[in-house]
Amino acid sequence: MARLVAGHECRCAVAVRHAFARAERSLRRRIARAEAPDGSALGIDRTRGTLARRADGLRPKVGGLLARSVALGNRIVDGADLVVARRTAEALLAGLQEIETAERHLVLESVNTDLGVGA
Repeated sequence: MARLVAGHECRCAVAVRHAFARAERSLRRRIARAEAPDGSALGIDRTRGTLARRADGLRPKVGGLLARSVALGNRIVDGADLVVARRTAEALLAGLQEIETAERHLVLESVNTDLGVGA
């Protein structure tokens, strides 16, 4: 990465800060949808206790990703090493992908249950 940004550190840092600002907004929207009165951000059957508990268990993980994203964005503003920022961003992305996979499984399980698959 150092070769790619040599001489362009400022421009790269600005682009990275903007990317983390977008990620922060997206995570905040995701949290707001999950905390909506109907609580059906994923569209799962919340009358099924197991699904509801598993969905609720994802909320702190999203909050943790938000906190890490904000912290990383602040470090970049403070002039953090972009290589370190990249590694941290990769870890954030992996965490988000893990959450999205869990959400997809919850939705699929909810739909399958509604349709009576496997019953």
